[in-house]
Amino acid sequence: MQFRKIPNGNNIKKLNMANGQVPYVPYFPSKSSKDYQWMDTYNALGWERKLFVSRYLDTEACNQLIASLIWLQGQSDVDPITMYFNVPGCMSKPTMAVYDVISRINCPIITVNTGLTVGLGALLCAAGSKGKRYALPNSRFLMSRTGLDDGIEGQAIEIHLEVMQVDIRCILCMY
Repeated sequence: MQFRKIPNGNNIKKLNMANGQVPYVPYFPSKSSKDYQWMDTYNALGWERKLFVSRYLDTEACNQLIASLIWLQGQSDVDPITMYFNVPGCMSKPTMAVYDVISRINCPIITVNTGLTVGLGALLCAAGSKGKRYALPNSRFLMSRTGLDDGIEGQAIEIHLEVMQVDIRCILCMY
């Protein structure tokens, strides 16, 4: 991040943080602009086509991630999208939806594992464009048994169909 002088001559060198909140950083809408606005770090990164995936990937988190990916592709299908992963876990079905979207986006996807990426989060990290998948030196991938995190209940035939669907999806996506 480069620091710029604001009109009163001071340098912007610190993050504005309140206890337990996301830090705010100055954001300059254009490279030549002297006007800035305070923006939380996640939104500032999003404007730079960088997504930081750092929470449990439940249905809501996956929907937000899918919406961000689709919007960024709509802005430019040439410029790369960089995704930084530090995922403590995820639900299988919503995460597979994110995987499907990543697989079908036209712009290059750069993926970086920054910490511990667990379960299908590791699959998402591996879904980046060929030659653009990275892991930091101290990052780790933890693969675990996935696919049954939502629980299966119902009649025997419903359970059988659900298990078959999970098996087929996991086998096809892992290989």
